[in-house]
Amino acid sequence: MELQINSIPKRYFLVGMMGSGKSYWAEQISRESGIPALDTDQLIASHYNQSITEIFEKEGEVQFRTYEKELLENYEWPSNAIVSTGGGLPCYHGNMETLLQLGKVIFLDPPIEILVDRLWEERAKRPMVSACNTREELQERIGNLLLQRRAFYKKATIRLRMSNLELSDWKFFLTK
Repeated sequence: MELQINSIPKRYFLVGMMGSGKSYWAEQISRESGIPALDTDQLIASHYNQSITEIFEKEGEVQFRTYEKELLENYEWPSNAIVSTGGGLPCYHGNMETLLQLGKVIFLDPPIEILVDRLWEERAKRPMVSACNTREELQERIGNLLLQRRAFYKKATIRLRMSNLELSDWKFFLTK
């Protein structure tokens, strides 16, 4: 199935918690529609020749958030792209307002139980939850992060609360 969307160039930024499916959906939509997919974490890691975990460990979260802001302001964004963002990117330095100026922002908002299921096995690769040793700790950490971030996420152009999203569902959201 090819995902057909209108030919007017648009940028779409996917925001939401880690594990919400931002990178997955950007890749799926890109594969089906031909719209280039970009990932802010990958762009930063590539630019600084370090993984996100290494940046957090060596330089700290504050410096990483500065790198995110610099990327938003200085990267030459293609006129037609779907961009997955880091979970915290919209919540610092006025970044959500910048995203809204650059394109349409889609908030992926699955239930917290789904986030816990998705993140449990890969939490060691996620600096914001790597210290969680039990599912309960992980759920509490995600819940606390969501409380801090939800106000920023809710500024998005579109909010998707669906937990069983299908590729065909995206046509509706990307043609609005």
